[in-house]
Amino acid sequence: MKIQALKKLDTSKIDLSNVWVDVGTSGDGMHAANWLALEENPFVIGVEPNTKNIQDLQKGVWPNIPSGVKYLCSNKQEVHLDGKYHSSYREDNFVLIEAAIDDVKDQVQKAKFYCTSELNTGCSSLLQPTDKLEVPVKSVENVDVCSLEYVFDSLFGDKLNLIRFVKTDTQGNDFNVIKSLGKYLNRVIGIQCEWNTFDCYRDSKEDPYDLVHYMVHHGFKLVIADDSDMFFLNKNIKIEVSENRAENVFLLPTGFGPLGNKFVNIEDLKLI
Repeated sequence: MKIQALKKLDTSKIDLSNVWVDVGTSGDGMHAANWLALEENPFVIGVEPNTKNIQDLQKGVWPNIPSGVKYLCSNKQEVHLDGKYHSSYREDNFVLIEAAIDDVKDQVQKAKFYCTSELNTGCSSLLQPTDKLEVPVKSVENVDVCSLEYVFDSLFGDKLNLIRFVKTDTQGNDFNVIKSLGKYLNRVIGIQCEWNTFDCYRDSKEDPYDLVHYMVHHGFKLVIADDSDMFFLNKNIKIEVSENRAENVFLLPTGFGPLGNKFVNIEDLKLI
């Protein structure tokens, strides 16, 4: 769905207490697929600007998906697993927005989007890759860009008071995705944010201290982090997150909490 069509979508029957957001859905949509398979009557918003990824999401591409990972076949309103049908969802449970997200307030803009090759289309980004990425750019496209605040305003007016989860994986631009939530940030229960792309993109803002300070300032607590992602919970929204739910629904690593080894020791950040 194009950005321009969002305001025409009938959201009157959507459960506004069960909204999930997958920014950077890529070609498998594993987070969106997991929520659609495990949650009762969710409304999942996927955001993806890469045309090849959108086509793969629609068709359900396998065996490119790792074993044991659910993925979308949105043309059939189905979730698949290991090349087989897993479950179905209603058409109004999922919307895929063909756009990129950035901190552009209430404007819809055009921007260059660097589409990487089929070696890994998930490395595509608004930011230009550096030589460290080692995945070639196949094409540079002009894509629609908007904020998450604009998406929610367009879909719901100002009626959306709770967002279950926001996952963002946009290859170096994720802090801007978080900022683009605007007035909706404090309505989000949980956020998973990629914070480190290992200098693979130009002009990426990936200082973990800046990100954590920003989130803590807005009432969030950093609960787990590894060498590429951070997971935050809103301290002002009272909800229990069991270890089982964290692993199965939020797709967190086994063992909910600071883990050591490759995982960042949160206490070392001295920010919570």
